[in-house]
Amino acid sequence: MKKIIAVTMVKNESDIIESFCRHTLTFCDEIIICEDNSTDNTLEIIQNLINEGLCIHIARHNYMHGYNQQKVMNGLTRIAIDDYGADFVLSLDADEFLMPYGARVGQNINIRNILESLTDDDENSYAARWIHFMPTVFKRENNVFLPRYFESHLNYLGTANKDKVMFSAAVFKKNEAILASGNHMLYNGKTEEEINKIHVPRLMLAHFSIRSVSQLIVKSVMFSTRALCIPSNKRILSNTAIRYHYIYEKLKSGEWINEKDVQTFFMYAFERYVLDDNHKMRLINYKWDLSYELKYTDYEKSEKYYLGFILSHYENIINGFMAEKYPEVSQKPLMV
Repeated sequence: MKKIIAVTMVKNESDIIESFCRHTLTFCDEIIICEDNSTDNTLEIIQNLINEGLCIHIARHNYMHGYNQQKVMNGLTRIAIDDYGADFVLSLDADEFLMPYGARVGQNINIRNILESLTDDDENSYAARWIHFMPTVFKRENNVFLPRYFESHLNYLGTANKDKVMFSAAVFKKNEAILASGNHMLYNGKTEEEINKIHVPRLMLAHFSIRSVSQLIVKSVMFSTRALCIPSNKRILSNTAIRYHYIYEKLKSGEWINEKDVQTFFMYAFERYVLDDNHKMRLINYKWDLSYELKYTDYEKSEKYYLGFILSHYENIINGFMAEKYPEVSQKPLMV
């Protein structure tokens, strides 16, 4: 039996981190989490899971202002392989759940067995379909597995370049590989060429990117203010950032955001995946055949942290600016 380890970087994921860990550890031996100075109780939940006996390791990074996701994920991958003996690595975000794809309700597909069959390849990486789920229930009971509140997803449009990569330690070491930003592909560190990616037809990566009204507000503020930090002559926004900026402008005008806005935003945020007129964006109903009882997740409490997220974000921007403008002055947090 091979050792399979998941690596992830998290910040302010208190509504989903317990669901992610409990599910992922049903087919992974261990999880290594880089906890990026969350201002909610994400770290507390992770520590509770560790105290319960779940095989989770916490790592820290040393980037003061914001974070470099690509460097952190590559570092976590090397830790998983070199320090914890991983034979196979899953590079995930906390809002991504590896799930059976195309299974009928009641049909048992063993994720672990599928991953075991992939682990010896030293020439190729692998990919699971990246499928985006929309929240359909917003009032949530605390002991219920979070995916239960997502009853539909977008049709899969075959955007292979946007699927998420997973790989063996052998291919990573042989090629001195580099994991690309966003975990979408693996590069040969010697030739800088992309390592071939084989799709695994029986797996999907269920993506729960937008989960609440407050989360949409936070992301809209963050995307828009980050854009303002870029010189105006270089300020080119992606389609998704433009959609977030629409919400930002709506908030500035005095309008509030509701649950319908979340669902409308979800449909348009992913329209960049439409390949042509023959691929229309549509929702597909989904029936979950998996569930885990939660112990430490408080959905209502998670909703109340959003103002703290925004204030922390502005502090990071200001500290970064001050450190660049006055590098000789040590930047410290506000103190009473």
